[in-house]
Amino acid sequence: MIEKGLVDEVRRLYDRGIRTAQAVQAIGYKEFYPYFDGLITLPQAIETLKKKNSRHYAKRQFTWFRRQMDVQWFDMTDSLVHFSKKVEEITAFVTSRLTGGEND
Repeated sequence: MIEKGLVDEVRRLYDRGIRTAQAVQAIGYKEFYPYFDGLITLPQAIETLKKKNSRHYAKRQFTWFRRQMDVQWFDMTDSLVHFSKKVEEITAFVTSRLTGGEND
């Protein structure tokens, strides 16, 4: 997001005086206003975005999924190394569910 011009996008909103729009309160926007106000540094704003707010949002999403849905999670942290194995594992799981089998 940062490399694709997020800071410039938010700066344009800030320069236009847009502070109360709901979109400005979204993760990825609100973290930069204190930077533009001179209250924090750019690295601090990016750190807040990446390490705090995005992580908290992801945690809320995981919590919602666990409570609302019967979800089978697959660990994809090493998927680049073992991509074909992961594809086989996921394919077997989906096939099992579609044919009425259980693969928990």
